[in-house]
Order: sequence, then structure tokens, then C-alpha cells
Amino acid sequence: MTISLELTNQDTIEMADFCEYVDKNYTCINAEALTELAPMMKALCNNRTLLEDWVIKELKDPTQFQSNNAYSAQTLSFCVVPGKFLVRANIWLPEKDFHKVNGKGEQTLFAYYQAHDHNFDFMTIGYYGSGYVTDIYEYNNASVAGKIGEKVDIRFLETTSLPQGKIMIYRASKDIHIQKFPEEFSISLNLMGPPSTPVRDQFMFNIESSTIHNIIRSNYTGRKLLLEAAGYLANDNVSDILESIAKNHLCSRTREVARKAFTRRWPEQGAEMIQSKTIAI
Repeated sequence: MTISLELTNQDTIEMADFCEYVDKNYTCINAEALTELAPMMKALCNNRTLLEDWVIKELKDPTQFQSNNAYSAQTLSFCVVPGKFLVRANIWLPEKDFHKVNGKGEQTLFAYYQAHDHNFDFMTIGYYGSGYVTDIYEYNNASVAGKIGEKVDIRFLETTSLPQGKIMIYRASKDIHIQKFPEEFSISLNLMGPPSTPVRDQFMFNIESSTIHNIIRSNYTGRKLLLEAAGYLANDNVSDILESIAKNHLCSRTREVARKAFTRRWPEQGAEMIQSKTIAI
């Protein structure tokens, strides 16, 4: 079940010190580590000039503003340690603040009313405002094949919110949540670990029908296009790379795309990969 914590410590910490501590003291950011770090996350939330100081710092060099931010417009990225963890802030707008014409499109950026899971563990805390309302469910990822339209045993857990100071820890590929409009402008802080290994898909769910509605493949989509292009443009210089990805990549879908790209140029060797069971598809 999603872990909810309401801590009372009053100490504060700066973002740079928080990120340095996490980097030095944790090699793996999983649900257990996040629970241990919860008091420090509360201390970060207690720093009420945190966002103001960070935005001012970023604006001192506008050409580099949020240069390490791979997310959409409602997200501010604070600290990224590739392959290890990410600290970010998310802004949550109430329904009244959306554009009267393009409101539906804007809401998509915030993932409102979209039931989804995450393939990484993460901790979130309400930093400002009353916070969004969220319905939380759980499912057993190990029993899911991952096909669109597939029936999934989804169990409702609770409806809750994320007001200032409340901490919630979400478990990778177990917890499903649906975020709903907050009553007022709100901000949350997130500490996110890397995707679990082997890398699992993230899903969008249809709660009413208890099915997988879609597969979230943001990183996979980019890899797929690049690998498919390599398959058409392939020469001997890229064969080792494609073969290595086909055999060793953590994502099974990526391995299969790489195998197909490799097989397009070298069909016999591609067939041997399957026959020798050197890759999983």
C-alpha cells in the first residue's frame, strides 16, 4: 500500500545539501531508502524560501534556465544524478485557472484524471497549497502481460490529498493513482529513484473496465525510432552496437526492436539470436 507520513520535525535544509546527502549516502533509491529519507524531505519542505531562491538563481542565466529539465512546463527540475535520483517540483493548477478554449489540452500536461502507475519508486510532499486530490489503487504487475485491453485485477485503496507537509511514497509498478484538480494553486516536491530493473513498462488504466488503456513509452519511443533508423542505415560499423542492444538492454521491447533492426541487415545472424536463445522477446 502507498505509504503516507505526516512528520512533525521543524528543521530545514537547503536543496544543495539535501542532494549531496542523498548522493553520498544512498546507492539505491527504493521505497525503503525513501522512507528513511522522509524526515529530510520534510526538512526540505520546511524551507519556505526554497522555490523562490532556486528560481532567482536559475533566472540569473536565462539561457540555461532549466536546461536539465526533460519534463513538461509544470515541472521544475532541481537536481539530477543520472541513473540514481531526481528532485523536482510540480505545479498543480485548479480547474478555474485553465484556458477557456484549450483547457482540455492543458489538463493533459498535468495528467489529471488519468489512472497510471510508475516504474520507479518515488516520494512526494505537499509544499504549497491544499494539494491535489488522488484516488489510489494497487495491482500485481507480475501477473500482467502488458497488452492494451488486458484485464487487470485492480484494488481500490483510498481517496486522499497532498496538503502542505504530507508525504506519500509510491511503490514502483504496484500503485496506481488518479490525480484530480486541487481547490487552489498547489506545489509538490518529488524525490524519484531510477526505473526498476529489468525496466518495466508504465501503464495507463481504465478503472471502470479494469483494463490497460495505454502504455507510457516516452523513453522507449525515442529509442525505437533511433534503432529503426539504424536498421535501415546499418553498416558493419553499427552491427556490434545493435547486436549488443538486442542481447543486453534492460527493456525487452527495446531488445526486440534492436533485433528486428539487426535482422533487416543481417537476417541469418538475427535468426540465430532467437534460435540460440541469447535474447528474450
